[in-house]
Amino acid sequence: MEQPTASACANLSLSESTPKSQILPAFVLFIISPLIAEVLLGATLLTHIGGLVIVAPFYGCAVLLIRELVRRRTTSWWPVVLFGAAYALVEEGLTLQTLFNPDFVNAAKFGGRWLGVNFVLTQWEIGYHVVWSICIPILITELLFPTRRTQRWLGRLGLTVCALVYVLAALVLGAGFRKTVMPGFHAPSTHLLITAGLACAFAISALTWPRAEVSTNSVQSPAPRPTPPWWLVGILAATWAMSLFGLFVIPPSIRPTNAVGIFMLAQLGFTAVLVWRLKIISTNNPGWTDAHRWALVFGPALVSSAFGLFSVTASSRIDQIGVASFAIVTLITLLILARRRVRSLPR
Repeated sequence: MEQPTASACANLSLSESTPKSQILPAFVLFIISPLIAEVLLGATLLTHIGGLVIVAPFYGCAVLLIRELVRRRTTSWWPVVLFGAAYALVEEGLTLQTLFNPDFVNAAKFGGRWLGVNFVLTQWEIGYHVVWSICIPILITELLFPTRRTQRWLGRLGLTVCALVYVLAALVLGAGFRKTVMPGFHAPSTHLLITAGLACAFAISALTWPRAEVSTNSVQSPAPRPTPPWWLVGILAATWAMSLFGLFVIPPSIRPTNAVGIFMLAQLGFTAVLVWRLKIISTNNPGWTDAHRWALVFGPALVSSAFGLFSVTASSRIDQIGVASFAIVTLITLLILARRRVRSLPR
């Protein structure tokens, strides 16, 4: 008997979805992204929580656009990663220009500043935005709405509004940041042009990623393969997150030297090996469940919240309390939702 493919199911889901079923996941994703990326880390402080008025539309509309553009073509996560890299370059390279400013969070002191670029900070910011700003919010939302993972959540009007709001928020955020946080700094035009070119290259690569193939042949469900327990996946994800944040704690004696590149390459190598192994384990493997996917959320979230608590907000007790409180509430809420979702799955 012929079985429907994932793409066919996606098309069926699209035809059956209602406006209400589309709006709720989109709204949740819009809210989750700035909370995970900004508040959980302490980048938006409790004492400056009003900044979310601008930050939320910037993050929320970007992640919605990325998710919608990708899911219209494929369920693969590779285009999401490529779009996430493009987003990081647009935010940090063009909008805020932190990739080039040696005084932003004392970026020059972290080492790896070559040709007017803060390469250590650049590596961290791209990795952070790809995972915490884009992938984790999308993954959480699709886990919360499992029957709508392959559905479009926005129509053409919604996409147009998101794009316009994103551009407007980027202009306001960039102008405000350069006026209040880093006044007087302007990145060289050459750096901005190269950054824009790289961002376009990543975005075009994501947009031209092959569509999911629709097979008309009868297929059998693949047999489960050896799969690590979900808690081990969470530990590996947390370890990777610590390796990324570890770029900020490279020994001071090494930071001014070219040897800092060894630490950067080691982190990139660890990333490549881990992603490669996870792809092999998770692809077409019924043993890879939502419990494993939730573990990919909790590992990095715990690390970023700990970094926000003990490093980003270390100079302000009020902001530390804010980050700690938000982290506790967020992680407990996600844990409760994850347990309910996993227990509701057919066994």
